[in-house]
Amino acid sequence: MVLESLFTVEEAEKEPSNLFLLGIVISTVALWLSFYIFPQGASTWMLFIITLAVVPLMHKAFMIEEAKGIIPSRKLLRGHFPIIKMYIYLFLGIFVSLVFWYLFLPTHLLEIIFSVQMNVASTILSDGSILMMSLKVLGLFMLLTFLYGAGGILILAWDAALSSVIVGNLLKHIFLGTYSSGMLAILLPSLFEIIGYSLAAIAAGILSVAFYKGHLRGKFAKYILIDFAVLTLLALIMVSIGALVAQGVVV
Repeated sequence: MVLESLFTVEEAEKEPSNLFLLGIVISTVALWLSFYIFPQGASTWMLFIITLAVVPLMHKAFMIEEAKGIIPSRKLLRGHFPIIKMYIYLFLGIFVSLVFWYLFLPTHLLEIIFSVQMNVASTILSDGSILMMSLKVLGLFMLLTFLYGAGGILILAWDAALSSVIVGNLLKHIFLGTYSSGMLAILLPSLFEIIGYSLAAIAAGILSVAFYKGHLRGKFAKYILIDFAVLTLLALIMVSIGALVAQGVVV
């Protein structure tokens, strides 16, 4: 595709802010394409279109990251900072774009484009099941990433879309002078969850590429598995902290 070919992985790692702009462009295109072509399922097709556009670029990034990961002397987190920043900037680009459209689109369009996300957001804020949902999403995120390389982008896009609905609602209530602590709670742990999902994606992506290239049977298997275990543990901690903070405020 043209969109994900605007710059190379090396350029994205050097200037990850480019992914912020890419996230804005791709999510905007995906939103309107899904609305005009698949109006009955726009809220889910939007996520699939975002995923299809971004996966090739992120898969190449995983290939490079796995090669870095087999160097024993490399510092774990410092070595993975470039791809962590890529995920964060991509998430923020999608998130900012969807928040913008959520704020300015008329209600009847929102109910079509964000129908699934609006229903899920309402359920989360009403029953306080944030921790369990976050852990389920994290597990699915890692499974998809392992099976499909950068397939976890689908879950990242889902999380960005869901967060955009909740934050969009919060901003609308602020403009009106009324807002609930339940909606405000999502803002507090958002940074933890973004970092957690990024770490999980890197962990599963590295393992997936290593499995595909046969490195798990080589002399570097130990280092790859250590990277995977540490990154997964950190992801669980970050997502759990974020979810518990949010759940504590909601409850």
